[in-house]
Amino acid sequence: MSSSSTSNVIGVSEHNAKNKWNGAFAFSNAGMAGAAFQGPKWQKKHAGKLGEIFSNLLMTKQKPQAILLNEVGNLNDPITTEGRERLEEVLRSAFNETGAAEHGPPQFFWSSGETMAVFTAGARVHVMEPLTNMLRVDSWRTVERLKVIGATEHGKHTLLIYNQHQPSSARRPFKQSQKINFCKAILKDAMRQNSEDASIIGFGFGGDGNCDMVPHHIQKRFALPPTCFPLWRP
Repeated sequence: MSSSSTSNVIGVSEHNAKNKWNGAFAFSNAGMAGAAFQGPKWQKKHAGKLGEIFSNLLMTKQKPQAILLNEVGNLNDPITTEGRERLEEVLRSAFNETGAAEHGPPQFFWSSGETMAVFTAGARVHVMEPLTNMLRVDSWRTVERLKVIGATEHGKHTLLIYNQHQPSSARRPFKQSQKINFCKAILKDAMRQNSEDASIIGFGFGGDGNCDMVPHHIQKRFALPPTCFPLWRP
């Protein structure tokens, strides 16, 4: 289980002198096959370890309003309904123990694949259709998309959140050229979404894309400023 070494928090701020909307979102790789949520080690090891990780994330100074997980189960061994319920129980306890549930129970959003998200009760979240059929990328690779909705005196503002897991192994190779195409598809989609919805102020890309250096490659190739990737965590 690799969650403790692959967790991070991203934040966004939209403000002026009189008003401010800000938020933080924590991403973590659970790194667990579906069977791990069912077996004897669940209560003995995994439940406690995950609970500690979730609590630590919620208690960071950024006070995230969401935890977005990836590799919750995998393509060969997906998480079951019982496994989902067990994970939700651990997350619910972490929210309660850290005060993150002071305004009500957390909201759970499950994808059909390896990702899920849990938001505080007060968060306004719109679940979008996943991004699929990316050009020159394996047809089975997908990216979950969410819109987090906030408001300032200037009206409704939204933030796009991308959460995903992209396997890279001998069984499921993910070559550099495909990684570049994958990241380009994310950027293209974010720009298209922004052009179609004036409320969008930016996007956050998290999860485990197995493409650490690709954003820097794209930035250099297209002479983009570093500010193009303020919320990018591959």
